[in-house]
Amino acid sequence: MAQQEQDMELKPLPSRSVFVPRPEVIQGAIVFLATFLIYAWSAPRTVVLEDDGFFILAGYFNGIAHPPGYPLYTLLAHGATLIPMGSVALRVHLLSALLGALACVCLWRITFLLLRDRLAAGVAALSLGFSRVYWSQAIIAEVYTFNVLLVLVVVLVALAVRQAGEGQQRDARVRLLFLCYGLALSNHWPLVVLSTPMFVALLWHVRHQFPSSIRTGLPFLLLGLTPYLWMWSRSQMSPEMMFFGPIESFQDFWDYVRRKPYAEIDYSASAGWIDKLQFARYALVQAGAQFAPLGWLLVLTGALVQWYRLPRDLCIALLLGFLGSSVMLSLLLGFDYDGYHVVIFQVYPLVAFAIAAIWLGLGLEFLLKIGRAHV
Repeated sequence: MAQQEQDMELKPLPSRSVFVPRPEVIQGAIVFLATFLIYAWSAPRTVVLEDDGFFILAGYFNGIAHPPGYPLYTLLAHGATLIPMGSVALRVHLLSALLGALACVCLWRITFLLLRDRLAAGVAALSLGFSRVYWSQAIIAEVYTFNVLLVLVVVLVALAVRQAGEGQQRDARVRLLFLCYGLALSNHWPLVVLSTPMFVALLWHVRHQFPSSIRTGLPFLLLGLTPYLWMWSRSQMSPEMMFFGPIESFQDFWDYVRRKPYAEIDYSASAGWIDKLQFARYALVQAGAQFAPLGWLLVLTGALVQWYRLPRDLCIALLLGFLGSSVMLSLLLGFDYDGYHVVIFQVYPLVAFAIAAIWLGLGLEFLLKIGRAHV
């Protein structure tokens, strides 16, 4: 038993490259087309609810969105508004569709790298792509599917860093890792911070390289944060769209990024630990409910099977990624558990739903193996 546990902990990922094109790229393309075309077909042609109108305005006027500003998404949204097709709202909605479909491709690639099972990886990616909350965010102007994309890209690059040896290849991957992490922070830093323990766990296998990796990657992390410099400079140009007016000083900038204007909105004097626990329970239930009863069973199966199927540090990483944007996020909330806030909260745990989709793939692969063994 002790030898079996040691083998599990030391078991490496397959040595095939994360980035070199393989025949499996065809299935990745199928996942992309299946999700993007459905998103494009179902995307609203006009402004809808949530923060849709705010982001469309911020994109159209190349302005400043609500705190913390989401400068990377706003820049991309501005580029989308310049494409001469359909309404301005549709253009930004199609950007979200593109980003959401790419996130599904990344999830397919991660699941395939972990399992080497095309069917399980494809089902996992499409299950996330067509889950209720994820789909709802992939067809409007919102930052949450983009956050899933950036988090999964960081996971993908972290897996590549695990595989790299010493030398220029490792340094290049470390630079890319820090750049992607900085870009992720430039989109939705609070949710990315909650996912950071997962990134650390993914890289724990190469923890002896941390000091040199930080020295190599720090300039690229700062490069990834430059969209915030654009937000600062753009605010000095008095664009037509500034959610809270001009950012006139560094203190204004810092308060904006740390969401200080929402301090009173995000806090309710009547909220307590019962509310936090109710949000945590809701997030855990929804992580399975996104995939219907059968999918929920596969998610639970995969969450258990991973400890026998994957290296121990990868299992811990997936668990931390799931808990970060579900339970941990719930414990940090300061508002009441009611219908209004549940609607607001339901989009936050999308990264947890993505991890649940990976577990779904693990559960499916496990059941398929059992079925094949009895044939």
